[in-house]
Amino acid sequence: MSKSAITKRLLVFLSCLSAILIPACQIAHPSPAVVSSPSSVPGLTPSPTMAPSRRSTPTPSALPVSTPTPPQTPLVPMDAFQQGISYFSWSQGGFSSARSDAMLDEVIRPLGTTWVAIAFECYQDSIHSAEIRCDTPATPSIADLTHVIQYAHNLGLRVMLKPHLWLWNDPGHWRGQIGLGADDAWWGDWFAAYTEFIVGYASLAEEHDVDYFVVGTELPTASRRAEDWRAVVETVRSAYSGPVTYAAASGEEGSITWWDALDAIGVDAYYPLTQAMDPSPDQLREAWVPIVSMLSRLSRTWNLPIILTEIGYRSIDGANRTPWQASGIVVDLEEQADLYRAVIDAFSDHDWWQGVFWWVLSADSGQNDILGNEFTPINKPAEDVLRAFYGAIPRPTATPTPVLVPDSELVIYDDALAAGWDDWSWDAQVNLRSLDIVGQGESAIAVSVRPSGALSLSNPRGVRSSPYRWLQFDIFHTGEPDGYLIVSINEYPALWSFRQSLSNPMYIEGGRFLPGEWQRVRIPLADLGIQDGSSITRISIQEQSGIPQTFLVDEIRLVGAVPVSP
Repeated sequence: MSKSAITKRLLVFLSCLSAILIPACQIAHPSPAVVSSPSSVPGLTPSPTMAPSRRSTPTPSALPVSTPTPPQTPLVPMDAFQQGISYFSWSQGGFSSARSDAMLDEVIRPLGTTWVAIAFECYQDSIHSAEIRCDTPATPSIADLTHVIQYAHNLGLRVMLKPHLWLWNDPGHWRGQIGLGADDAWWGDWFAAYTEFIVGYASLAEEHDVDYFVVGTELPTASRRAEDWRAVVETVRSAYSGPVTYAAASGEEGSITWWDALDAIGVDAYYPLTQAMDPSPDQLREAWVPIVSMLSRLSRTWNLPIILTEIGYRSIDGANRTPWQASGIVVDLEEQADLYRAVIDAFSDHDWWQGVFWWVLSADSGQNDILGNEFTPINKPAEDVLRAFYGAIPRPTATPTPVLVPDSELVIYDDALAAGWDDWSWDAQVNLRSLDIVGQGESAIAVSVRPSGALSLSNPRGVRSSPYRWLQFDIFHTGEPDGYLIVSINEYPALWSFRQSLSNPMYIEGGRFLPGEWQRVRIPLADLGIQDGSSITRISIQEQSGIPQTFLVDEIRLVGAVPVSP
């Protein structure tokens, strides 16, 4: 085999590895589809929280640690409603990166967010282990947590610190089953380890003026041991002077008998609502009535407010049926928005509702892809619902208009692929010299992609991202675009890519796909996670909804440009 063939096969392997790693670490929180059913704990609904497996945890590329900026907004009063977002990292370095700072400043705060739940995971090996580790590659360091807490505070955001516990090497169970069948001696060892783990983070919370602390998350088997938990809470309070809560799994909250030791009832609210794949708004509102009545009684019983310490929905058909699951591929952006509205309508008239933290945005590279079927509300109709509820200005909808910088353009396709670029597409039929429908010049790229297939153009030697600022191309949908396309750029040496959706009105001319018309797409390289001066090795347009699609692409290039206000 020739050297070039070996090189190409190696890069194909790395790209495929990237495609495997990214979904594993996506905002896709774990699904009971990959763990055992929680049937051994009747009535309980686990959240979708899950870390990448030990074998698939990516090592993040080096990112600069920025210096927190001076406060720009005063902190909201502590007794104000908690307008929250869950903010997660599955890696060391994620929370202290420049990308994380930008996420807090440019994405989270503009939603009208006043609180951010800094969430992360430590691990025990299995449900029968009694040792807890926080020194894994998937656990943010103390320096990472210190940075993100300080940076959030400097932006005027209040902080809830929410440590999670997950299983490092036990895919058959979820954390709610920790300790199943254990005797008192085992529980004594486990609670000793758990107390050491949680008090360490409580001390960190005290040191950095964290505004709320979560003493435990979704541990329904363990939470039955009331006296052990009262001792945990007492020890936490000796280290941390702020308010504390526990984040109960849906269905666990009614069985806890030690809520009086806390300052609020916390619920990770992944309640199944209906069995409909496409429920109406009225069906969703009606489904919440008995749940809200139950929570209202719980609040009165304990004389405590209730915080939805976690709630979220993927934008897929049937998301209301099993909200915790990460399975399903049929995109339904409106169902996600309807679910957000239903929560707001169901809870807003109750004075015991103290706050809500929507799942999830992530600090990690490649984890904030605007995929049509993921939990993130960003650049979807659910974001509009959230902004309206939080009193923020509507999200921008104008397509950005760059001013081109003279002599700062790199052509990738213009009637033919430029020198150094190759077609490494997968699960797709690609014609690089289609003459049927042409945007400019003599030919265009015609693409028919199968589910998860992609037009993928590779430059194994790489091209420097400087001095370019935008990826630009023209696209033509031959039919109604029922599927979902994402754009990604791989940079060396990272093995994963940042992705953005072509449904994002900020990127496509006219704000939406218009079948049968050529439209220009412009995406800032920064939005694709490209650091200035990095090496670009691959540009892909991938189907991400399980629906085959046919489209044409023309005039692909990197351009040096600056945006101007529309």
